[in-house]
Amino acid sequence: MRVVKELDGVRIGGVNITSILYADDTTLIADLEAKIQNVLNVVVVESEHKGLSINRQKSICMVISKLSVTPSCNITVNGDKLKQVCQFIHLGTLISQDGRYDK
Repeated sequence: MRVVKELDGVRIGGVNITSILYADDTTLIADLEAKIQNVLNVVVVESEHKGLSINRQKSICMVISKLSVTPSCNITVNGDKLKQVCQFIHLGTLISQDGRYDK
């Protein structure tokens, strides 16, 4: 994951953030689809070098947007498109595609 820190993610308070790590959970973050695909590609390659693989059944993508129609997400792992969701639970908090976490 050290390599991932050097990639473009999203800037928050002037700090580049590409991932949130906790125990065996990893959340990848970017402000553009091309950036997140690039980060994921690096994670896949680096994981394979260590004998690890991405569990595609547990991997999802979500676009957080204030737009009334949420853009589609076309993120892939080794050619397989990830399922797009409108909400997910991260560390016990439900996060929705409108950016809210108060549900």
